[in-house]
Amino acid sequence: MTKVIAGLLVVLVGLLGSALATQVPSPSLTNLERAFAATGAARLEISMNGWAELRAGERTQLELEQLLRAASQAAFGVAHVTMQYTEEPDMRMASVAFTAGSFHVEANVQVLHAATYLVATVRSRSRYADIWALQQALASFFAGSNVTPTITACLVGVVAGRLSPAEAQELVGSVLRSLAADMLGFYSDGSVVNLTAFSRMLPAGLFLGGRKTNLSLSMRYNEQDGNTWVWLVWPTCAAII
Repeated sequence: MTKVIAGLLVVLVGLLGSALATQVPSPSLTNLERAFAATGAARLEISMNGWAELRAGERTQLELEQLLRAASQAAFGVAHVTMQYTEEPDMRMASVAFTAGSFHVEANVQVLHAATYLVATVRSRSRYADIWALQQALASFFAGSNVTPTITACLVGVVAGRLSPAEAQELVGSVLRSLAADMLGFYSDGSVVNLTAFSRMLPAGLFLGGRKTNLSLSMRYNEQDGNTWVWLVWPTCAAII
């Protein structure tokens, strides 16, 4: 993979020129799906995480569990779920995990010393699942608590075999062109390639190092299965729960 570095950096100049000249549509996470499709990777999973701080106030174990049940029913139509409850000196947490249709859901509500957080992760390995459906499910999950979650999204897939430098260059280029994105950072340790970028075609992201960042692309060759794994993340890999 170290041989890929030079090719990736060389192609950047041409990609940035074409990106700046591209007409940018409204920001949408649907564009993240389109960019992943452009990589040619076979999609294995799509996931979305959300978390939000709840209003202050003491909550009993029963109240924490009722909050999770109500949110699960509102978002996924699941009324009967098995709860797990743990209590430590500095934290109390009720958690749940269940499957609803093609969605696998893991959620918890955490009571810490200074704040209470509601957290949920939704995953799907269905080829028919789309990012809009996950986004709507998370919005419904948090709506009962009258909070708007901070969210992240990730698409995972594989490309058969080990990518040549030219193939890795084309994969990176397909993502940057699809999103009219400006690459901000690049890293490789010889086995993993990771880059960060900013695209006006995606919702606003984070400020990292004083620059707006809302996209991460990672690639890693897996010797065990003989595939190159691809992760495309909004806003960054560092933001995944």
